[in-house]
Amino acid sequence: VFMVPGSSMPPIAANWLEYHHSCARGWETPYTNNIDAFKDLVFDVMTRETIDLNG
Repeated sequence: VFMVPGSSMPPIAANWLEYHHSCARGWETPYTNNIDAFKDLVFDVMTRETIDLNG
C-alpha cells in the first residue's frame, strides 16, 4: 500500500500487535509517519479489540 505523504492512518489494534503471525512483523514501520499524523489530528482514540463475527 502506498499512501500520500502526510496522510493519516489509525493506530494498529493492540490485539493485532500481540497475536499477529511472525511473517507480518515490521509491516507497520513504513507507516509510522502516517500513524503519527493521525494522532496529531485525533488525540484520544480507542481501537476496537472485540469483533462480533455473528452480528
